[in-house]
Amino acid sequence: DSATIPAYRRPVVALLTVCVCIRNGERDVRECLEGLLREARAAAGQIDILVVDHLSADRTVVLAREVLAENGVMSGVLSFTKEGIGAVRDFAWRQCHSPWVGFVDVDCVVEPGWGKDALQRIEMFAPRLSLAGFGGASLVARRLDPIYRAFPLALESWVGGHGALLNRPVARAQPVDHCPTLNVIYRRAALEAVGGFNTGFTRVAEDLDLSARLVRAGYELWGVPGMAVRHALRSTMGGWARNMFLYGRGRRLFETRHPTLRQTKFLAPQALVVFYGCGVALSMAGLWPPLVGLVGGHFSALFLILWKKNTGVSTILRATSLVWLTHIQYGLGFWYERIFRGLSRSFGVRGTSFQKSLHSDTQSTRSRDAA
Repeated sequence: DSATIPAYRRPVVALLTVCVCIRNGERDVRECLEGLLREARAAAGQIDILVVDHLSADRTVVLAREVLAENGVMSGVLSFTKEGIGAVRDFAWRQCHSPWVGFVDVDCVVEPGWGKDALQRIEMFAPRLSLAGFGGASLVARRLDPIYRAFPLALESWVGGHGALLNRPVARAQPVDHCPTLNVIYRRAALEAVGGFNTGFTRVAEDLDLSARLVRAGYELWGVPGMAVRHALRSTMGGWARNMFLYGRGRRLFETRHPTLRQTKFLAPQALVVFYGCGVALSMAGLWPPLVGLVGGHFSALFLILWKKNTGVSTILRATSLVWLTHIQYGLGFWYERIFRGLSRSFGVRGTSFQKSLHSDTQSTRSRDAA
């Protein structure tokens, strides 16, 4: 392939600029950027890549610069020193001059043909001025860890992935209410119209908030098949549990900002935590069967839902454990934020305990997973 694909030359003004916001991603950054550079070379000047570092404390920036230099990109890596993922994403797209702006997360690797799919979709959607953006497929990374065999079974189920584009790629192009920023392309004019990302979202839910504001402004979002990335999810049960706790906290932040967009399906994890709490209280009073029954019934029901022929029992058990942890930790994160952090009173105040602890927790989670 290297003999037929020309060397990468940074375009003066590309049709699409793909932003990669990096932070402590030394495990993934090389593979992520090499995949995007491969697609940019094949696109012959229509795709550019912008890398923005956000306070990395490891070798992420060094490795990113090495990859870019190896591919003839001398402009290097931009540095952003303010706090928050919403802020760094907002900074990134404002540095671009192309009419379309994409985001691919550092722990994602684009599949071959991603660039071709993206350009074809841009050509299709360009005349549709009501279209703000579109998201491609998110597939589980190909890794040898046993947990990675369980992820597809867990996330593609309704009980594990609630039918979201993030977890279950669409079979045909269709309107959606949200496009996750791990693999998305926006029309720049639409971002300008709604003011870009909300910098009050410092680690999670910044894309949920943007999607909500775009739809409220009358724009459409679409999910499309193809344009796929391979996503390196948390590699341990503990890392997954901590991440789901953070997502639960982010859901509470999002609902505080958009109270009319509460969805019934997200009440289930909250209700489960209440039921488990009642079970704990009854058990402390000497009535142990309620808690045992709740845990056993919940886990058994999930196991039966996820049961799949020709799939090993160990994989089904891991998938069941992932979904069980997702429900409990997501609900705990929501209630923790609602009860102890009071986001309804502190939303949008930079430097709140939510922002500091969420950022710290996520950084420590990535460090533990990498270890």
